[in-house]
Amino acid sequence: TAKRYREDGGQYSLDTWTVKMGAYKEFDGTIIPSEGTVIWELDTGDFEWYRLTIEDIEYNNATLYR
Repeated sequence: TAKRYREDGGQYSLDTWTVKMGAYKEFDGTIIPSEGTVIWELDTGDFEWYRLTIEDIEYNNATLYR
């Protein structure tokens, strides 16, 4: 959860932005959240802005810390 600027019809406001993650899945031996929803918490009610699903993951060559 964080405060982020949002644009609506040319007007900008600082509103609460939340990402809710769930449905954990194992990728290459590491369990991470694999589904999420991005929600703007507005005075008029919650607005679900984005849904995401992680289906695959590719790691770069950096060292991973577990």
